[in-house]
Amino acid sequence: MASSPKWKVYRNNEYVASCKWLEDAAMLMQGEGDEIRLGHNAKRAVWREGFESQSACESYDHVAAVCSERAGLVPATT
Repeated sequence: MASSPKWKVYRNNEYVASCKWLEDAAMLMQGEGDEIRLGHNAKRAVWREGFESQSACESYDHVAAVCSERAGLVPATT
């Protein structure tokens, strides 16, 4: 049996969806305060729409890169 996808999408602190891929989670970002979390814990939020350098709709790949780095899945690029 497959495990639950690790990326969770929240809108106004209400659970919306689980996604296997970060790019899919980025597509669900609609407004300020929407979050992508690694699991259900609010402390593990890796993206907060409206508080980032650009909107998720500008580049899903950018969201995936930022979230992966913040989650510690890839080394920092700076």
